[in-house]
Amino acid sequence: MNIREQWLAWGRIPAVRTGLFVLGWVLILLTPVVGALPGPGGVVVFGAGATLVLKYSDWAKRKYVEFKRRH
Repeated sequence: MNIREQWLAWGRIPAVRTGLFVLGWVLILLTPVVGALPGPGGVVVFGAGATLVLKYSDWAKRKYVEFKRRH
């Protein structure tokens, strides 16, 4: 098994998926704190959090698709 397959296998473990989902929400909630600092850090932190949430949550994916279709 190559490195990419090993990395993808980690994402199939339910505890890892849940942990990354929670980490995504933590990053999203941290955005206002980081956004108060000079520089574009808030945008980067929000983007990373949103990416994790959308990747590991079917509910978030459905809501995102509904939002995209509506707007």
